[in-house]
Amino acid sequence: MIPVAFQRDFGGFDSKFLGITIRFEDPSLWELYVKCNSIGRNPLDVVKVGNEALRSGTARAFQVFSVVTTLAHEARHFHDSLLSPYGNHLFRIRTNAAINGLQSIGSYINGRKILPVPVTRWKQKTPDELAWLNGYWRKVFKIDEDSTPPRLSGDQLRLSKQTEAAYNMIKNLVRNPETDRLPYRFQPAHVFEASGILAQIQNVYTVFGVDHTNLFMEVLFKSQDASRYTLPLRILSSLFDKQKRPMDTAIMSIIIHWCIMGDYTIEKYGACPTVRFARLVDYLSKVGLPSPDARASDLYRLWTRDLKVVPIEQALENTLKVNERSLDTLDGFPSYHRETFADLIDTFRSRVSAAKTMKDLFLAIPDSYVRPYQHQENLSNWVAAPIRVDFIGSKLVSSEESLLPVFSIQTAIKLEDGKLAVSRAIMNGQTEGVKVIDSEKAASANDLITLVDFCFSDFCRDEPDFDIARRTLRKEGLFAFELLN
Repeated sequence: MIPVAFQRDFGGFDSKFLGITIRFEDPSLWELYVKCNSIGRNPLDVVKVGNEALRSGTARAFQVFSVVTTLAHEARHFHDSLLSPYGNHLFRIRTNAAINGLQSIGSYINGRKILPVPVTRWKQKTPDELAWLNGYWRKVFKIDEDSTPPRLSGDQLRLSKQTEAAYNMIKNLVRNPETDRLPYRFQPAHVFEASGILAQIQNVYTVFGVDHTNLFMEVLFKSQDASRYTLPLRILSSLFDKQKRPMDTAIMSIIIHWCIMGDYTIEKYGACPTVRFARLVDYLSKVGLPSPDARASDLYRLWTRDLKVVPIEQALENTLKVNERSLDTLDGFPSYHRETFADLIDTFRSRVSAAKTMKDLFLAIPDSYVRPYQHQENLSNWVAAPIRVDFIGSKLVSSEESLLPVFSIQTAIKLEDGKLAVSRAIMNGQTEGVKVIDSEKAASANDLITLVDFCFSDFCRDEPDFDIARRTLRKEGLFAFELLN
């Protein structure tokens, strides 16, 4: 197992943020990341870093390989989200929920200092439970004000119900109840994670070499800490073993990618990546794994025909049509709404454009995307990603003059010596690729979505961004009365 003292996960794809998030518990790891990923770096110097890490022991080596290659992992998540019907479906729901929810939040405040959250949990309480909670609030927080949600009517009630319905849809998307009846108990996020891990394995090999890759994979596949993280890949690895085939990460990537390309406009929850994974693994266990040189487009046609699902080309076309209809709806808002939600709407517009760009590039040569090495070699062809950096343990402390050429500071504390202790920043540059997305607007849209998540979502209440929502509300003189269950 990897010692707890070492940070294991340096990324964290967030469907609210239209970009990449990289996280560091210690600024020294950020310095390592910059040293090995900066433009003009000497590849031989990076290999030396890897060789030194190998000699330092398993835990340190895994940490170094993880931090240096985390961008490849997160870039894959970003592109998978842009391309997949699942990712587009989820972002559409999130955007609509945010716009309805932001209009609805005001009705729950209505001149009061207390905001009862999450709304759905409060609504489930009986009158007796609400009376007890009111008494508790007054006694503990010394605020003589009713803490229960007000009764809504008219448009405010409609907006609140639409927001709550959207969060039920999000919950069922990310925690599909249908998977309880499958042989594999994991969710769509684990299938997407498999795609990111395969990209990262390839990048460790490309950047460092064979021994480094073997160590990286051994930790991932054998460590108890990473068991759920790698479950889909371990299932596929077992399939290769049973068929007496060496593990082939390119074929694995083709399999995983097919699983995330279900058509939600037609197949609904049958398009769930976990459902498709279970069906495809069962099929491949009977007919055998494809040959290493098989083309992705040929395999997709075969699997689509035999498993009787919507062709990927049609799924992508249907997804883009729904995206365009959603954008037309947003553009049809009254001007005051368009101004209020400008960053959300502009970010959604960018996402629609980015999804179309990714779809056209993918369909031209599918193998150039699904095979990890080709995806990374052709990174300049894909959509560029904004990069957000979170310092989740020790903050990055430096002068504002040295930070501004690198970052747009999002969250920081000014210290007595005038330096800044940064906990969140957006990098001024983006990943290689076609620039479609405005980083600052994507960050602003993320904050708005997070605020609505905080007020309406009854799952994932340990979301780190909720601390930002709490601080924002406090600045406005509001107290969030949160129900834990």
